[in-house]
Amino acid sequence: MKTRVLLIAVAVVAGLLASSCSTHPTGAQTPTSQSPNAEGPPPCDPIGTVTRDVAYGPARLQRLDVYPAPGDTCGEHPVVVWVHGGGWRVGDKGRLEAKRAWAREHGWTLVSVNYRLSDPDVPPARRIRYPTHNRDVGRAVTWVFDHITAHGGDPSRIALVGHSAGAQIVSSVGVDEGYLRPDVRPAICGVVSLDTEGYDVAERIRGGGRAALIYRNAFGNDPAVWRDASPINHVDTTDAPQLVVRRGVLARQRSQAEYAQAFRDAGVPVTVVPTPGYSHGDVNRYLGSPDDDLLTPAVDDFLADCFTS
Repeated sequence: MKTRVLLIAVAVVAGLLASSCSTHPTGAQTPTSQSPNAEGPPPCDPIGTVTRDVAYGPARLQRLDVYPAPGDTCGEHPVVVWVHGGGWRVGDKGRLEAKRAWAREHGWTLVSVNYRLSDPDVPPARRIRYPTHNRDVGRAVTWVFDHITAHGGDPSRIALVGHSAGAQIVSSVGVDEGYLRPDVRPAICGVVSLDTEGYDVAERIRGGGRAALIYRNAFGNDPAVWRDASPINHVDTTDAPQLVVRRGVLARQRSQAEYAQAFRDAGVPVTVVPTPGYSHGDVNRYLGSPDDDLLTPAVDDFLADCFTS
C-alpha cells in the first residue's frame, strides 16, 4: 500500500513538472525571456555592427546606412545624419570619405541617407522633383528618431549635416515644419549646411547659367514653387542653431551671408565658417579629415555645443 501511494505521488509531481514546461506545437520549450509586451528597454543590435540599406520607405532609394559609435549602451550616443550632394541628380550614401572615422572618434552614431533623385533622362511628367527630396530626408530623420536607440544612438540629440544639394535639403528640413513630426523637431539640435547657394531658389534660377538648369531640373519652372522651396523664406524663432559655410564667388557668398543674417534677425544662433582656398568639392572631402584645420574644428565645436545644450 505504501509503495502504491509513493508511486502515485511521483506521478503527480512528474505531471506538474511537465505542465510547467509547456511546449510550442513544434515541441520546442516555451522561451522564458521577457514578454514583448513587458516594460523594459528595447533590444540593442550588437554595438559596432554596421547596418546598411535600411528601408525607411518603399522606394528603391529610400534607404540609409547606420554606423554605430563604439559602446555598450542603447540610446547613449549623439546622432549625425549625413545627406550627400550631387545636384539632386546623382550621389550616394556610401561616399563618406573621412566622415565615418571622424564620427567614430567623437563617439557619434552616423546615419548616411539616400533619397530619390531628379533624373534628367526621365520625362518631365514622371521626374522626381521638389518636395520629394526633402520629404524623403524628413522621413529618414523620423526613422532615426523612432529606431536609433536600438543602434546605440540617442534620439533626443540629432544633428543634420549636408553638402551642396544635401546642404539645401537639410536646411529645408531644419526650418520648414512640414517635413518632421512635431515630436521629432525638438530633437534636432543643430543643422550644418556645407556650401550651397540654394537658400533662395528663386534668386538662383533667375541668375541663369548652367546652375539654373540644374535647379530647374529639381524644382521645375513655377516661381511660386521656387519661393516655397527656398529655406530663407521659412526661417523663424523656433529653428535650431545653424552652421553655414561661406565660400565661392561673391554672389554665392552673398546668398550664404543673407541666409545667416536671417537667423540672426530671428534670434537663432548661427555660425559662419569661411573656407578660403577650398573648392566646392574640398568642403565635402575635407570634413572630418585629420589634416583639415579650417572647417572640421569649427564643425567639431558646433556639434559639441549642439549635443551638450
